[in-house]
Amino acid sequence: MHSAPEVPAAVPWHFVLTMQFRDGTFGSVDGVTYAGPGTTRADVFTELRHRLVREAGQGGVVTFFTLEPNRL
Repeated sequence: MHSAPEVPAAVPWHFVLTMQFRDGTFGSVDGVTYAGPGTTRADVFTELRHRLVREAGQGGVVTFFTLEPNRL
C-alpha cells in the first residue's frame, strides 16, 4: 500500500501594509497570515490590500508593504 505524500503545512508570515487613501488619510494593517504551498507574495499583497480598502471604504495607493517569515 502506498501512502499519500505529505502536504506541507501553511507557513506563518508577519506583514505590515500602509496606504494613503483618496481623502488624504492613511491606514495600516499588520499581523500574521498563513500562506500555503503555491501562494505567492503577490497573492498575499493583493489579499491584504483588498482587506484594507474594504475596511477603509475607499481606495488609494500603497505607501509601504513588508512580508517576512514570522520567526526569529
